[in-house]
Amino acid sequence: MGYQPWYTTCTYPALRINLSVDGVNDDITGLSTGNLSMILRNVGVAPPTDAAGTGTFAIVTASPAVITYQFSSGDVASAGSFELIVKAVFPGGGGGTAVYDPVAFAITQV
Repeated sequence: MGYQPWYTTCTYPALRINLSVDGVNDDITGLSTGNLSMILRNVGVAPPTDAAGTGTFAIVTASPAVITYQFSSGDVASAGSFELIVKAVFPGGGGGTAVYDPVAFAITQV
């Protein structure tokens, strides 16, 4: 990903994330950013804790699925070891929820 190290209070630049399941790129054609959510899993504590990301998404390409995520100040308030987990809700009768491969990510105190 090339964004390490990342520091508390740093909300720029947006992270570019490839959405894949078991290493296979997904297709999010037809989705909007409102269908996406971010979970910040703090894996540096026992047991790991989850927090909902409050940043913003942009879709770079639908197929293969590539997005950007712009952290909010609340997302980067605390240092630690995290997994960034993106979820997508596919609407309609054939829909469902996709949970993408986590991205290891560390935030360091300034």
